Amino acid sequence: MIYAMISGTLYADPVSRTSAAGKPYCTASVRVPVHGEEAQSVSVAAFDSDVLEALARLRKGDAISVSGPLKPTSWTGRDGVERGGLSIVAQRILDARRPTRNRKPREQQADDDFPAEAGDLSVIGTTEQTRATPANGRH
Repeated sequence: MIYAMISGTLYADPVSRTSAAGKPYCTASVRVPVHGEEAQSVSVAAFDSDVLEALARLRKGDAISVSGPLKPTSWTGRDGVERGGLSIVAQRILDARRPTRNRKPREQQADDDFPAEAGDLSVIGTTEQTRATPANGRH
């Protein structure tokens, strides 16, 4: 198993689900740029309550970084062609938005809802929620 950190944008809104055992989880797909215009789709699953709640608050097109165990996957498409991909179990999530309890729908958000500086990022992890300190030391 490889422990990795991937960064990209969400293909679609994350989907919150409940397992047959009654445990909540959240899934998403992240578009990760690889070479120029090319991109790799990485399937993301979150099981830890803090991480899955943070993932569920994001929307299609949001920038995100995810760290956790990464593994290759393969499947046969409807067209009969064998395909390969990657999946990661999210243990930590880094996003460029401040999480809010009453987040407005994407269409209603204004530019002032975004962090003032690129270094102002939220880090959600399995042990605690912390605020990353920007390199310039300002918040």
